[in-house]
Amino acid sequence: MDGLTRYRDLVESLSQVVYEIDTTGRITYANRVAAEKFGITPAALERGVRVPELLIAEDRERAGRNMQRIAAGESVGTNEYTVCGPNGRLVPVVIDSTPILEDGKIVGMRGVLLDISRQKQLDAQLEESNRLAAIGTLAAGLAHEINNPLTSVLGNIQVLDLLLGKIGATLDPKTATSLNEVLAELVTGAKRVATITRDLSVLARADDGPAEPVLIDTAVDEAMGIARNQVAHSATMRREGATGLLVEGRQHRLVQVFTNLLVNAAQHLPESGQEYEIVISVRAAGESVVCEVRDTGPGIPEALLPRIFEPFVTGRPEAGTGMGLAICNRIVQSMSGKISARNLEGGGASFEVCIPVSRKSVPGKREQGTIELSGLKVLLVDDDASVRQVLALFLAGAQVETASGGAEAIELLATAHFDVVLCDLMMPGVSGRDVYQSVLADRPDQARGFVFITGGAFKPEIEAFVRTVDAPVMSKPIDHDELRQVVHTTARADSRA
Repeated sequence: MDGLTRYRDLVESLSQVVYEIDTTGRITYANRVAAEKFGITPAALERGVRVPELLIAEDRERAGRNMQRIAAGESVGTNEYTVCGPNGRLVPVVIDSTPILEDGKIVGMRGVLLDISRQKQLDAQLEESNRLAAIGTLAAGLAHEINNPLTSVLGNIQVLDLLLGKIGATLDPKTATSLNEVLAELVTGAKRVATITRDLSVLARADDGPAEPVLIDTAVDEAMGIARNQVAHSATMRREGATGLLVEGRQHRLVQVFTNLLVNAAQHLPESGQEYEIVISVRAAGESVVCEVRDTGPGIPEALLPRIFEPFVTGRPEAGTGMGLAICNRIVQSMSGKISARNLEGGGASFEVCIPVSRKSVPGKREQGTIELSGLKVLLVDDDASVRQVLALFLAGAQVETASGGAEAIELLATAHFDVVLCDLMMPGVSGRDVYQSVLADRPDQARGFVFITGGAFKPEIEAFVRTVDAPVMSKPIDHDELRQVVHTTARADSRA
């Protein structure tokens, strides 16, 4: 085998495009990969193909200048361009060319063209990951700063509601009704703020507890009830498909996903007077349950489809922030599920949520009623005085001592035993984790009585601790009845140990 044949065989075996052009930019040779990827076949070469013709319009003038510089003996290094393939697909490439010399004269150029599509995808994924991390850090910080005062506001509203229930009979009916209506409005407003902070927390950390069996009918029906008023102005709404299916997830998060999808569908229906329909359907699909939310509207703009689940991407900026679908995506992924979007033939958009099926049974409902805490000794640890105050009111009946930080809590725990230690996780200086680990080392019996509360903004080491600690973790704002139930259950479990 002579040298020229060996050279040709080597070039033809490469996975990169190798080419030669004359001084006018006309391609005189291209290897096998050029034909496979870009349609530069021998027949095309005979007809005549110039390099600028392969590039998008924005790159042609720059490529022409670079070829002139190479022909003049200059070095232009590696340059990035976008090639328009035979099927119209745009391919990012880098080209490195050198002059071809004959008798000391430049008669053309040869070079290598490398497809960098995969590198671009990885760069985009890294950029998106960094952007989401930055958004998550900001969101978690905001949620934490809001949740402490919100715990105080919502907690005091609940205390007022309880007091009104006790004195309501002494008031005239009109006054009692007015006070109840005002309190109801306050609760609604505060819970809306709580929902927003939970949404912010989801952007930072979608996993907020272990998965459990959820009856999909319950989550769908609750979401339809929440979204009904917002949907009613834009479309009719109905559900169809299978019933009685169990999935492995978290009910309140699934309700949030379906509510977001229903409201999103309604918000993107044009105000044209046309009658639209939004349908939520459920079906079994092997080891998963698929819930589809579809509408009969105009569908999703094609340019938005690839980015539809990114934060702050929206087809109607006046209708929302663009957070809803990103939150849905994070929640579904945290449940080992998938969410996808597509346009339907004949019009309309479809969002499908795929969640793993559950083989467990739904736990029975907790008995309702007043939970008695009398006789219990509780240590309440939180660096926010307003939170300590309202949670102490929640624990009426128990003997409550308070500590304003981790160091003070450790001192108290060194000399006294408590049935329950209600401890904030994120505190300056000595954290809730530090308090727990100190007690666990010296008094493991006391460690069994810990209940943690948090407003968010987890550090990596705190997140790892939450995933492994054998103790309840409650998120702020704290609900009155739920707190009393958790404290009661923890105290009983500790007394039986």
